[in-house]
Amino acid sequence: MHFAGFLNSSQSAVSYATTFTEVILLIRLAWLGLIPEFKIFSAFLAYDAILTAVLSSFDYHTYGYEWLWAATAPLWTLLLAGASLELMRGVVQPIPGEPISRAAALYGFLIGMTASVGISMWTHPQAIMRSGILLTIIGRRSILCGCILAILFQGAVLFIGGAPIMWNWKLHRRILLTLLTAVFISLFTVTAQHRQYVDLFNSLQNVTFLGCLWAWALGLRRLFSDLDSWTDWEIPTDAQLADILVYSRRHIMAHVSTATEKPATL
Repeated sequence: MHFAGFLNSSQSAVSYATTFTEVILLIRLAWLGLIPEFKIFSAFLAYDAILTAVLSSFDYHTYGYEWLWAATAPLWTLLLAGASLELMRGVVQPIPGEPISRAAALYGFLIGMTASVGISMWTHPQAIMRSGILLTIIGRRSILCGCILAILFQGAVLFIGGAPIMWNWKLHRRILLTLLTAVFISLFTVTAQHRQYVDLFNSLQNVTFLGCLWAWALGLRRLFSDLDSWTDWEIPTDAQLADILVYSRRHIMAHVSTATEKPATL
């Protein structure tokens, strides 16, 4: 009983700290000018901050909390999956292997979802039809499993190809992968036989989420900041080369867009 009470009080404290940190991270993203780079991720942070504040007014073990969680979990999952898709599109640089990395991400997502759904159907063949909560949990972890494998598959292709990745996206990929894995493991414990460990794994997930938020807040840099320390006669580092490639592509696309605009008519 004492341990359960400690977990409940710890979860409340971590929830408040998480909401506060999400607000700090959103402010920092705006200050660094990175919200246009992380649109879906910023929307996820805002949604989770509001959702956490609302859920904190409910008792963790009540029926109302369970159904409110089930009603809001699909959008939470889709926003997190959208942030993963945003990441996979953002880390792609103008390199010859770009179609291969996209294909690897797609195959990873499909394999992850198929494997997770298959395991869930095999483990809970009848309960899925009777429980909307269980169906929601299985759907969430299937999507997140697909996102995890998609990021890993794309990362493997980019690593083998030696593709340079901008610092912010490289950091974002590592932290987001950590968060996705923590949530995925926590969702599996919910349907496990030994349910006495559910609160413990939820607490570990919340602590991991809080740590990821601080890692984002402290580690992200202003866009193209690596170009400030590079001169034309130096050999660029991987981070600088990635900045050069992306900056050049955007500069060219901006000129093309301006050149193709029709002149205004009176």
